[in-house]
Amino acid sequence: MFRFFIILFFTLSSCSTNYPTNKWMENSSKPKILSTTAMIGALVSKIGQDEIDHLTLINGDLDPHSYELIKGDDEKIKRADVLFFNGLGLEHGASLHTALYAHPHGIALGPYINKENLIYVDGYIDPHLWMDMSLWKKIVDPIANELALCDPGHADLFYQRAEIVKQEIQATHEKIYNSLQHIPEQKRFLVSSHDAFRYFARAYLKTPEETTWEHRCSAPEGLSPEGAIGLGHIQEVLNYICAHEIHIIFPESNVNQDALKKIISVAHHKNLSLSLSKRPLFSDSLGPYDYLSMMEYNAGLLCECWEESTHASP
Repeated sequence: MFRFFIILFFTLSSCSTNYPTNKWMENSSKPKILSTTAMIGALVSKIGQDEIDHLTLINGDLDPHSYELIKGDDEKIKRADVLFFNGLGLEHGASLHTALYAHPHGIALGPYINKENLIYVDGYIDPHLWMDMSLWKKIVDPIANELALCDPGHADLFYQRAEIVKQEIQATHEKIYNSLQHIPEQKRFLVSSHDAFRYFARAYLKTPEETTWEHRCSAPEGLSPEGAIGLGHIQEVLNYICAHEIHIIFPESNVNQDALKKIISVAHHKNLSLSLSKRPLFSDSLGPYDYLSMMEYNAGLLCECWEESTHASP
């Protein structure tokens, strides 16, 4: 059974400064920093630590794709000295999108990634950059730069922490890559709830010799898990499952499982051996994890299930 261990310099959760909302709204001499998602917030907290008051806007398993402002969000946004967001179409709820781009110090982090590294799906940029840790690492310096502008007195400290964060991310990236590459390549085909794992597939699932990677993942729902799913989508995924002899598919923590359960049901009617993982992957949320641990968890779950599938094969 696969066991995924990693020794970190210090964990993202151990120094989190994500304040309770009521405390964050109080007056303070520290810069007030607001991040839209936990994936961004994890890096901001690690770099800023006790020198900032930090808050994440979209918490838990709420869907960042469809998130709309709720009571109190307007005040949080107004109070923020700096507002970090994805900026590649992830936060496309109308009210949130408008507020992000109206903020005088709203910082879109996605555009700091070189265009040639971005993935496009049906003409839209895939915003799930954090699923490739080598890309997500590139937003660390812009975060540190903005915090340094906010608080020049602690600039050196922010930059020192940023270097450690980049080292941690790179080390975890390499460990995940090596662990997944040990899985037989004929097993590294991923079906999940929505189209959030393209960067992950390109970074960790394709072989070094492959010039394409798109065949490494499939999902019944698109980039945003909020649209209608037709029978055509179900059939496409079933065809993919048959073509690659897939025996297990993966739910995601914040996405409805109905589409995957429908696929399982149809597969069983066709006498196909297919099961749904009892544990979910994390895509648009961190769940109980920090960013590094979430990525480790995802890799560990895939390795464990694919190794069991390999051993079960005749």
